[in-house]
Amino acid sequence: MERDTKAASIENRTFGMMSRRQLAGLSVMLPALAAALANGSVAAGIGNRTAISRAAMAQDVPQGGELTVAYNNPVGDTLNQHRSSSTSSRMISRHVLENLTWVDPANGSVNPWLAESWEISEDGLEYVFHLKQGVMFHDGTPFNAEAVKANFDNTMDPEARPGFTYGAMGASAYAGTEVVDEFTVKVTFISPHAAFLLFLSDGGTGIDSPTAMAEAGEDYGRTTLVGSGPFKFVEWIQGSHVTLERNPDYTGGPAAFGFTGPTPLDRLIYRDVPEANIRLQSVLADEAQLASIIPPNVPEVQGQDNVRVIATPKAGTTRMYLFNMNSPKLSDMAVRKAINMVVDKEAMLMLPGWAGFGRPGIACLPSNMVPNGDLSSVEQYDIPYDLEGARALLDEAGWVLNGDIREKDGVQLIFDMSVMQSDVDAGVIEPIDGFLREAGMQLNIKAGDINYWIDSFSNGDYEMTLMSDSGYVAVGMVQEFFRSGEPFATTGLANAEIDDLIDKAIGAPTIEEQWEYLMPCIGLIMQEVVGVMGWESDNLDVASNKLQQLAYNEIGFPWFYGAYLEQ
Repeated sequence: MERDTKAASIENRTFGMMSRRQLAGLSVMLPALAAALANGSVAAGIGNRTAISRAAMAQDVPQGGELTVAYNNPVGDTLNQHRSSSTSSRMISRHVLENLTWVDPANGSVNPWLAESWEISEDGLEYVFHLKQGVMFHDGTPFNAEAVKANFDNTMDPEARPGFTYGAMGASAYAGTEVVDEFTVKVTFISPHAAFLLFLSDGGTGIDSPTAMAEAGEDYGRTTLVGSGPFKFVEWIQGSHVTLERNPDYTGGPAAFGFTGPTPLDRLIYRDVPEANIRLQSVLADEAQLASIIPPNVPEVQGQDNVRVIATPKAGTTRMYLFNMNSPKLSDMAVRKAINMVVDKEAMLMLPGWAGFGRPGIACLPSNMVPNGDLSSVEQYDIPYDLEGARALLDEAGWVLNGDIREKDGVQLIFDMSVMQSDVDAGVIEPIDGFLREAGMQLNIKAGDINYWIDSFSNGDYEMTLMSDSGYVAVGMVQEFFRSGEPFATTGLANAEIDDLIDKAIGAPTIEEQWEYLMPCIGLIMQEVVGVMGWESDNLDVASNKLQQLAYNEIGFPWFYGAYLEQ
């Protein structure tokens, strides 16, 4: 199905790109979800667009009601953001926790939240935050500089398992946090961490009650989660649901969002529904009001006048079929190139697993994550589809057909592919096997849940996998997978020049200067052929038309603070 035939029923949200400079106050910019934070309702039914300004997002909207969201494995590991590596967990926690900063997806600006203002030293090594006064955590603990220090100390505890937030805090560049006075805190780095203010707006860096963390110990994030945000944690029943309830005493909310005070909703429930079709049916039956779906679900939504589909370009990495180059088969550059040459990305995107959504991948970062969407400086390293060329390359490298499968010295070109079962169900794994078979190669698909997949990848127990991450700080995405020694850098890539460019990008005093190192680094990664850069993906949600004033955050996930349900 062609893209233009979907336009009538799909709200296609796109990223904009703003200039970025590390300055105090409001002027730090990032790739912005310019259209993805809707000020009001989004496309309904077959494309009837309505705009509601944030001025209406106040107490004059319907109050109460229970909003149910159907996700696949919404928590993943834990709601303790000091230890979690799950994007969806961060997106849930940011409804309970508040952050020091808030990124406005409409323009990419970094705005005050729990930090009312800040100063950055000329060398980029010190950040002094002046904190909001009068804020209380849900358990009655006061928010102050000691609370911020307790959170940052917890995240950076050398004896604890690092999660997403460890990297967000600068990892080895982080030096420490100092309480200046009750409402002033100073964070120091060994080397510049230019993206720090951006990271401080992420759900992973939300501020928890230090009292609650101390009392719950290892159970924090499983039995309790205590912040100062618009929702309070009620319970997490693993494999079933997470329940949050309205904080009636809430007076916060980032000023730049447009309103403050309690959320209109009484309760927010995230249900764990692994099957995409069941998630869709739950919205059609009004058992849920929002659900994540996959492209094959979209035709069923067309013609429905009570729901709408929202397509949001994913902030983060390209969806990559990564290689483990420690595998003897994949240590052969000819094999890695040949796999790329047999994957017809244009044809792939028209298959049911994609249904025309997304864009062919070029590099490890999608176009919406780079300045001006411009990947022209590295496009020369993209490997085009060439089936006959792939066959000839493998012949030349000594991989000869024996029946349907090529082999060399008794080793067959069959690759163990460790993936999530949900990706198999979504239809984005088996087509790759089909492409490979055309050139005498094959996949041995090994599927499991998210914990199996993460363990396989982090332990290097795979030959191929489908991998990506969500985020809006480009250098962090590249560092995570391609800098030697990082927990998720398990592809076997060992290139000192790449490591050096990543280190220089991390240490650059401004984000603009980071790109002077990042783009050449991306080019080198492409030349190493670390995988097939599959596709630039869209997050797809189906929403009931009862759900209004649905906002999307800076990485393209729903934020329900201002949402309400029409009665």
